[in-house]
Amino acid sequence: MTPHRTGFRTTALLFLAQAVANTQATANAADTAAAAPQILEVQGGHVRVVTVASGLVHPWSLAFLPDGKTLLVAEAGRLRVIRGDALDPEPAWTVPTGTSPQNNDTMKWIAIHPDFAKNKRVYVSYPLSSGERGTTLAVGYGTFDGKKLSSFKQIFAADAWEKGGNMGGKLLLDPTARCT
Repeated sequence: MTPHRTGFRTTALLFLAQAVANTQATANAADTAAAAPQILEVQGGHVRVVTVASGLVHPWSLAFLPDGKTLLVAEAGRLRVIRGDALDPEPAWTVPTGTSPQNNDTMKWIAIHPDFAKNKRVYVSYPLSSGERGTTLAVGYGTFDGKKLSSFKQIFAADAWEKGGNMGGKLLLDPTARCT
């Protein structure tokens, strides 16, 4: 792993950790964060943590877009957009009907297509309910126009139905956009 990529992943993980810490915040989701940066001592140096959005409920996964926006999976299956230091007040997308009703963090992971700059494709994974069979993990994609995700299409549902627990897994795309 290159040092640049390691730094990027560390930044992403710290961003998500800070977002998780903010889940207890009572501020309105549209409020921008005005908190002073925190400096944390970590093995090998220091890390600067800056809150960019507060009032989130169950932040789970992030995707960084080429134009600087951040897509964030949070709040009972809602895809949120962070522009600079502001959280858009309305979700960009909410999981389709038929997801697991007992799962309060329905959307799981998000990934952008390797050629996102051209095709604007965003992939998400989420639990899918099938009544008596239970719940399984599904994957789909849509087109992100900078504000909303549209033209959503489910492309996969695992044959791993269960009636309890929490769906797990990670959504990764290889450079050719195959799910791996």
